[in-house]
Amino acid sequence: MSLNAILQQLYFTGFVLFFFFGFLQLSLRNRLHLNFALALLFFSGGYELFYYWAYISRTILRISYLMNTEIALSYLIGPVFYFYFSMALGFNSQFKKRDIIHAVPFILSLCLIVIINYFARSENFYEHFRYEYFPFYEQRNPLFLIATFSDISISGYILMTLFRIFKLLKGETPEKEIRLMIVFLFLMIMSSVLLILGGMSRLIFFLILGVGSFTVIGAVYVLFSFRYPELSMKVLREAKILQQNKSNIKNIDVSSILENLNALMENEKLYLQENINLKFLSSRLKITSHQLSRILNEYLQVNFRTYINSYRIKEAIALLESSPELGILEISIAAGFNSKSSFYTAFQKETGCLPAEYRKK
Repeated sequence: MSLNAILQQLYFTGFVLFFFFGFLQLSLRNRLHLNFALALLFFSGGYELFYYWAYISRTILRISYLMNTEIALSYLIGPVFYFYFSMALGFNSQFKKRDIIHAVPFILSLCLIVIINYFARSENFYEHFRYEYFPFYEQRNPLFLIATFSDISISGYILMTLFRIFKLLKGETPEKEIRLMIVFLFLMIMSSVLLILGGMSRLIFFLILGVGSFTVIGAVYVLFSFRYPELSMKVLREAKILQQNKSNIKNIDVSSILENLNALMENEKLYLQENINLKFLSSRLKITSHQLSRILNEYLQVNFRTYINSYRIKEAIALLESSPELGILEISIAAGFNSKSSFYTAFQKETGCLPAEYRKK
């Protein structure tokens, strides 16, 4: 089977799947704005794949009024991508009237493309068919600028999405549902990067890999969502808790919490418990695990594991100096570490040398 035939099947299959998934989102009984955003994301991506199929199969020549419209649709992908993840992570609950401004580049580019198509001469109209597998545009063609800015638009919205997620998760330990959502986001970003690289470098390998991975990732995500319909709601609930905890910390007496935390470490030596975790320690302090994590990050500039290990290393140093009869493994266990390797790593990070070297000194 030729590469042309393989790509036709890939594009067409992706187009059908994406439109099917989009209609499934709209068919849900209790639809949220989140579902509309995801449906629009699938419809936008599906149209791109449809256009690539129509281009490579030359079907576009029979529906020439759609020529170059995939550029305009790409201006929708970035905003919809951004709004979908903003809703999924609790930043927005619905579309607002002012959000229509994000559709302006799509409307303007579509109008420009219609005008360019109307006045284009036939020899220029089909010049990008010189490329067999993907529509590229010469730099002297105004469509080249419109397509380039669409890539910049998608990249910008991806960066905005990443910034929002970083802001939400800074100093927090997300639950597995949010981690799954972030993995999906990362994979979608990688697919988008491959598509952008392919478009800018004109390397077919990147384009095929980008389209293929984009289709597969989207299909897997939707199938997983329908298999576990509670996923989206759990993500929304967890994100809402994270948002509340970030605001609730302002009402906490942080200095008192830090004093109590220091007392638990110094007096009760909780760090010696091998399986101590954030949830247990926060319960002793009568705050949530998210609040404790945020306090450690913002006020002590450490995460939970580093904080506990710092006390364990102090304990290990004291044993190295006072108990020469104890072996390194015995000291690591006595200090609360559950493995010799983790002890070595933490010790070297804290002191700059290995335990045996420290003992010799």
